[in-house]
Amino acid sequence: MAKEQHQFRVLEFYSGIGGMHYAFDRSGHKGQILKAFDINTTANEVYAHNHGKKQLAQRNIEAVPMEIYDNQEADVWLMSPPCQPYTRTGNQEGSKDARAKSFLYLMDILPKLTHPPNYILLENVKGFEESDSRDLLVEALAGAGYEFQELLITPLQLGIPNSRMRYYCLARRVAKVGGFVKPVTGTLIGYIPSLEEDGNGEEKDTMEKQDFVDGRRQGDLSGLSTPVAVKKQRTGISTSTVTKDGDAAAKPDEDALLADPMLALKVDTLEQYIEFKDVNDPRMERYMIPDKTLLKYGRLFDIVKETTRRSCCFTKGYYHFVESTGSIFQMVTDKD
Repeated sequence: MAKEQHQFRVLEFYSGIGGMHYAFDRSGHKGQILKAFDINTTANEVYAHNHGKKQLAQRNIEAVPMEIYDNQEADVWLMSPPCQPYTRTGNQEGSKDARAKSFLYLMDILPKLTHPPNYILLENVKGFEESDSRDLLVEALAGAGYEFQELLITPLQLGIPNSRMRYYCLARRVAKVGGFVKPVTGTLIGYIPSLEEDGNGEEKDTMEKQDFVDGRRQGDLSGLSTPVAVKKQRTGISTSTVTKDGDAAAKPDEDALLADPMLALKVDTLEQYIEFKDVNDPRMERYMIPDKTLLKYGRLFDIVKETTRRSCCFTKGYYHFVESTGSIFQMVTDKD
């Protein structure tokens, strides 16, 4: 008789619109989200639309007594703490930033819990790994008996057309559930460890122990006019190239760059992720960018289309700020 799969009890911190909830649902593991904590009213409304409002708790995380969390007896903590203290465009104040207060509270109570989680997954922006908050995280995990692995990876490594590098920390409570299947490296890695059985029933490592290389950084760009400056996104694809005369030059062929053998995975196009594609759909009206804004900043925006195989994050600063606020989606596909 097959062993019955464990039913995980999950607490979701900084639940936002429910991205971690979706990830857990798609992981194939059975279980339930006990509570989802977030203070943002708008985010909670979207979360309720996506997952229902039964588990929502609109509370300041640091204002909830430790006993409330402890009494949940959760197996898993999922968390995406506020990233503003660690972003490259922010003040980079780390733990001194008031928005880090709730995360520091969770790290403070973790070793004190009678029923600490057996597993923790934390996600944040690139830059968190260099912060004092990361040092406090590592100290708290070690003090509470966790083994952990840190990663810097991008959705491109899973074939998803989003190129923002993210920090992840996976932790397991050794005394309760044992260590990882693969030994932790003790270092920050840029690849996804994976195991599969070989022909003899033995497990083998299916990925080389080397950091991911985005093949779109490669390719022949000699066809471009000699640039004075090339505005590079973190993906490595230039969003605008300016010639000596100040005119915009043709952008490199993305498909050609993506075909480079350095990119081992085929990346999907954005059209597979876009729900509404009708430019005349009235629901899209509120998101349309005014013509005057496009005329003024069009060359600086990171504009993507259905056929594009990359994107940056779409943020609440959508079109209000030119840089570091994500991609602009072009719904009309027959125009450059």
